[in-house]
Amino acid sequence: MTILKLFIASLLVYQIFATPGVDVTCSAVTCTTSGTCPNPPTVPGSLTWQNGGDTGKCAINSCPANTQSGLTGASDLFCQSCPGTTVDGVKAIYANTALTGCVAAIETCGATRAENTWTNSDCLACNGSSSQYAKADKSGCQASPVSTAAGADVTCSDTTCTTSGTCPNPPTVPGSLTWQNGGDTGKCAINSCPANTSSGLTGASDLFCQSCPGTTVDGVKAIYANTALTGCVAAIETCGATRAENTWTNSDCLACNGSSSQYAKADKSGCQASPVSTAAGADVTCSAATCTTSGTCPNPPTAPAGLTWQNGEDTGKCAINSCPANTSSGLTGASDLFCQSCPGTTVDGVKAIYANTALTGCVAAIQTCGATRADNTWTNSDCLACNGSSSQYAKADRSGCQASPVSIAAGADVTCSAATCTTSGTCPNPPTAPAGLNWQNGVVTGKCAINSCPANTSSGLTGASDLFCQSCPGTTVGRVTAVYANTALTGCVAATATCSANRTANTWTNADCLACNGSSSQYAKADKSSCQATAPSSSTNSMIILSSVLFLISFLF
Repeated sequence: MTILKLFIASLLVYQIFATPGVDVTCSAVTCTTSGTCPNPPTVPGSLTWQNGGDTGKCAINSCPANTQSGLTGASDLFCQSCPGTTVDGVKAIYANTALTGCVAAIETCGATRAENTWTNSDCLACNGSSSQYAKADKSGCQASPVSTAAGADVTCSDTTCTTSGTCPNPPTVPGSLTWQNGGDTGKCAINSCPANTSSGLTGASDLFCQSCPGTTVDGVKAIYANTALTGCVAAIETCGATRAENTWTNSDCLACNGSSSQYAKADKSGCQASPVSTAAGADVTCSAATCTTSGTCPNPPTAPAGLTWQNGEDTGKCAINSCPANTSSGLTGASDLFCQSCPGTTVDGVKAIYANTALTGCVAAIQTCGATRADNTWTNSDCLACNGSSSQYAKADRSGCQASPVSIAAGADVTCSAATCTTSGTCPNPPTAPAGLNWQNGVVTGKCAINSCPANTSSGLTGASDLFCQSCPGTTVGRVTAVYANTALTGCVAATATCSANRTANTWTNADCLACNGSSSQYAKADKSSCQATAPSSSTNSMIILSSVLFLISFLF
């Protein structure tokens, strides 16, 4: 009986003082079955899994007083059931790497940890002092801290930063420069940047300079290797072959090349030792962008000497290398494109951008002086500009220039059978008297005009025609213009229609008969079919009316 009482008492003591673990979730609810939960630590002994307080949960039967150390074969689930000591609010629910204790880490110390999440505190908790520092890319832990002078993260061709060929070779001078994993996943960084990377390097690259920049200049970061690969310089773009076309500037040329080639070319395609001439011509468009190639632009003038085409400021444009002080005269072999690059003197707001006919100067004309000028656009001012006084007047039809001015008494424009006004047969022959009358091109394209109208065309002509009279009308009578030749072809008379056989039938009037024929045949016939010398008789008219009335009566009755 005494033995039984002692046994019961011992059981009560065990139930009172035993500390079972916190409920956790194993792979099944059969917690006592081997394999359902990870094996409990073998040290200390007597640790087993049992059913937890909640249905389907498992728990360690009795947690040791201390699980922070002294274990053999700990697991994350064991530590979650029997946590170690909380550190700075972080629960000790993960087994350390040696599986000897439950440590205060943010995540598991095991292989299932999320990639690149290691921190110095977790490395120390999981590994102790043997591997207490997180790698630069947080992919694991290492014994020594990441260099405080490690370069900035950059993107190489792959994330295996330490593998040869993934990143460009680091400079060989100074020594010991290598690529390592960067702070961010997939990034790379130089292990330890030199104190100065603006110079003193051998074999620099853009990626190296982006990881270890040189000295910033006027807000421009020094993240590109210079042309000699000896330093990281403050350029807007790379100094290398991958630079965007036609983007060079004087500042980038100086940064990349130093004083040996510090000036950008006119078209920004590269750098050169000497600056672009301040007197370089304006940009023009030649047949191609290869401005220095013969035939791309028209030959520059041979006088003055030394004129050549070069690439312009804008991509694809060309310009004269250095414009003469004066291009209004003194040239030999000028062209319109040359004059557009090196204009002459502006006159009354008109730019001198066309070569004159002699190709000796750039003149202020509205259009080209050459053969490509639009038809019938010549003016006196352009003729003078292009030809000088030798041919300073525009022709009447503006088809070209001539030495003498167009007569101020030139006839009005009329329409002949064709626009070739000076060709015999195109217009009716002009009068033979007065002499010197001929047809010329009119002011309007396709029209013709008499070269110089006589002071009086109402009489004194020989061989007048309606078209002549329309170009050189006689004296207007009332509101009737004198634009028709009389029957004798001796003057231009004020008739309402032609005096010729082409007149519309039965349209003659006394006024037209007098104008066309004079007093010899000044009366229109009663039916207006032609003219006659005497006025129609009134009795004759009465008889005609009476006969008409009688005819109607007989017809009706």
